[in-house]
Amino acid sequence: MNRAISYANKLASASPEDAALRKRIFDALSGAYLQLLPRLRTAPDCTIPLYACSRAKYWGPASTGGKGGLAVALLQRLSEKECALLWGEWKEQSDQSHSNLWLALAEALKSAEGRQVLSSIDLPRLLEASAVGLLSTRELAPQACSNILLACARLKWRNDRLAHHLTECLLEQGHKAKNQELANAVYALGELAEDVRHMPRPEDLQGLVQEATARLASPRGASTFIPLDYANMLLGCAKLGFKDSALEPLVVAAGQAVHHMSAQEFANTVWAVAKTGLADQGWYASAVKVVEQAGLFAATSPQNWSNLWYALAVVRHRPASGRLLGLTVNAAGALRQGADYQTCANSLWALANLRLYDERLVDALAGRLGELLGQDSKQLTEQGLCNSLWALAVMGPGVLSRYSGLVEGLLREAERRWMEGGRSSLNREQLVQLWQTQLELANVGGGELQRVLGAAERREGSFLSALRMAASSRIHLLASLKPSPLEDEVASALEKLQRRMGPGAIVSVQRRVVVEEVGRFVQVLVELGSGRRVAVEPIALHDVYATPPHDRMLTGSVQLRNRHLEPCFGATDFLSAPYWEWEAPLPGAPKAEDEQLDYLSRLLGLREA
Repeated sequence: MNRAISYANKLASASPEDAALRKRIFDALSGAYLQLLPRLRTAPDCTIPLYACSRAKYWGPASTGGKGGLAVALLQRLSEKECALLWGEWKEQSDQSHSNLWLALAEALKSAEGRQVLSSIDLPRLLEASAVGLLSTRELAPQACSNILLACARLKWRNDRLAHHLTECLLEQGHKAKNQELANAVYALGELAEDVRHMPRPEDLQGLVQEATARLASPRGASTFIPLDYANMLLGCAKLGFKDSALEPLVVAAGQAVHHMSAQEFANTVWAVAKTGLADQGWYASAVKVVEQAGLFAATSPQNWSNLWYALAVVRHRPASGRLLGLTVNAAGALRQGADYQTCANSLWALANLRLYDERLVDALAGRLGELLGQDSKQLTEQGLCNSLWALAVMGPGVLSRYSGLVEGLLREAERRWMEGGRSSLNREQLVQLWQTQLELANVGGGELQRVLGAAERREGSFLSALRMAASSRIHLLASLKPSPLEDEVASALEKLQRRMGPGAIVSVQRRVVVEEVGRFVQVLVELGSGRRVAVEPIALHDVYATPPHDRMLTGSVQLRNRHLEPCFGATDFLSAPYWEWEAPLPGAPKAEDEQLDYLSRLLGLREA
């Protein structure tokens, strides 16, 4: 019977006829199996047919919503007498039996009928009983370890002891594990970290990655991996925050395999590589070409577009041509119809950071976001809410005005959450984003939007006051941190210039001066003898895009910072010292000190006595 029901599960269902045939077979087999149920004495006799039912999505008679069907009966049999069948003597097939159980339970979550089946049992008690059995032995095959970790992730089930045990057992037999099993385990650990905050031991994660990269160095190497393996392993590492040089072989191999990836595998891989921060800009340029030339993203999902652009923004990769943006604009209709909250927020954030404002594309994303906000605002996370407002602010007052209805809705939702949840509802970074949005709203004609957050109210305890305090707290913290090498060099050189020029020319050189009214700081403030106060802002590599021809173009966040600071000093007294002017023409060869001082003297408009 077990063999028959397993074969029935494998019956192709590409056509309606095949699907109907498989259902008739399952109906007949389940009827016969139900009669045998009282005589079942081992866990496999329950988990084999249960797993087959889950794979076939056969949860029982449709008229009963799964109640009274085989799956319910099998789970209830497993749950009897304190789950006694799962506590039986350990045998060879037991790890597979437990694996089948966990995978079947995870599959049930995907449908209403399956969830109805799960509601018929005490699910936590069944999972804990299985966990006790698994923890009692180290004789667990790599496939079982990988599958159960994957099921834990899908069930969002946190049991640190079990997860550590499964990871250790997999690592002990790592040489026997298939590539897919290693990749799935790392992916599952990443999902568990993101969803339930389980973190593997660093040495265990390192060991899994090293096992995978060692295989890449073998004679057959990358040919033993499929594209999905790279995507899953890198995605798991990214979600775990694992940044290690050991990942470099995986990143290189993934770059060579992108031509064979599906759109989702490709988007996930690029996103993961960006989050781990291990690839050079050439890697991303090659990935962009794949999308531009191969038509990989034709009719792809909105999330894949979002993941791709988000990844490029994270690594400051502004594509050399406008082809990728054009392809995304062509997909605006699909984004307008199918994007979810997170997709809209991440896409707007990425486009703002890359300073790629296209009216049709932003219209689609903003329109969809407004539509979702009207349907169910609770689905929008605080991060998504604040990122969306901040992105529109980065795009400028004209954009804030164009989408004033959406902006007002998002602002009122942010204030509502703060009023209801207090300080715990929005973290400091999110409050700062709202403060920076409020500063941009001051430049929107009429001031109606600015008044949404009570701009006229300066009473202590107001939402606006909370935003101002968060911005002040954050900027004082940032100002206390160690400066970049370029900032330190420029400030030190200005102090030398002050001494060289003698009394009167430069009155003072101050480092990191906080400008409270905008919640920002200037890197160096120079007071001249003439009475002028000049802000000097060194422009470092991380302030511009990493790719030519845009590698001297300020990123969206830096441009926003300058828009806030410049009015405090005036255009003539808010100056930049970009690294390409500060450094010598020959890479790596610093300018002589006299050249640097002369450069700063000219920048400040000074003449030596």
